[in-house]
Amino acid sequence: MRLRLHADFKVNLFLEVVGVRQDGYHDLVSIFLRCLGGDVLAFDPNATSLRVECDGCDIPLESNLVYRALRAFSSALCLDLGEMGWSFSLHKVIPPGSGLGGGSADAALVLRLLERFLSPIVAEEKLEEVSSQLARSLGADVFFLYRGLRSALAVGRGDALVAEDPIGFPLYVCVVLPSYSYSTAESYRLLDELSSQAFPPEGEALSAAWNLVDAVRKRKALGLLPNAFHRVAEALNPKEHALVLRSLEGSGFPLYAMSGSGSSYFGICYSEDELMDKTVRLAGALRSFPASLLVTRSP
Repeated sequence: MRLRLHADFKVNLFLEVVGVRQDGYHDLVSIFLRCLGGDVLAFDPNATSLRVECDGCDIPLESNLVYRALRAFSSALCLDLGEMGWSFSLHKVIPPGSGLGGGSADAALVLRLLERFLSPIVAEEKLEEVSSQLARSLGADVFFLYRGLRSALAVGRGDALVAEDPIGFPLYVCVVLPSYSYSTAESYRLLDELSSQAFPPEGEALSAAWNLVDAVRKRKALGLLPNAFHRVAEALNPKEHALVLRSLEGSGFPLYAMSGSGSSYFGICYSEDELMDKTVRLAGALRSFPASLLVTRSP
């Protein structure tokens, strides 16, 4: 038996950085939206030994979030997963450095799989406790994706959920995947350099996020959504950044922005028919731009 599962990814409908923590990470206010599809994980629970393989990327095994999740889970439960004879083969669809949480999605999916397959030998409460702790420690958006929510308003590193599914209904998404990527660490470093003034207060950012939620619930066309990293993209690739945003606006997407710390962008519609129409327009507008389009939706 071999399971093939999709690791749902995320886009950020709102992203504001509100401070720098003592541990070097940044505090943020964000609205996550889970999108269906993403990387494909093939899992064989009847292999002869533990294996982790990945195609479509050049990430070293030690940096692969699937491998890190397995090692952390094994250590936390004092289990030798090498004796389980499990094989994980990952096909990357979401490029690293795209701001879509592809690696986080992979880790979240592995944590849920481990919960299911270890339940005969480990108490369910213990599995959930370990998975939840690891999801918070492995990455800023792993916990949201591990929870399997449609949307969430998050603070802290992104692992503290203030509201679960504040949007409340499906949204239809077209993702623009440029041929280039951004290093998350470098993007945050550059953001710090560009932020000559103090970061906005968390309360102010939360208020703006709730206002956005209210507008989306009313299916309003807001145009460009707030993302602190827009100014980073303007500094790194000003012509490309302007072209993609101009094309999303010109194609008529009611909501659009860059996702996370980049380099991907997205446009959102309130119906599937509307999405198809806007996506065709966008493909024409970006016909000479080195990128691919991924059409998806939230649950």
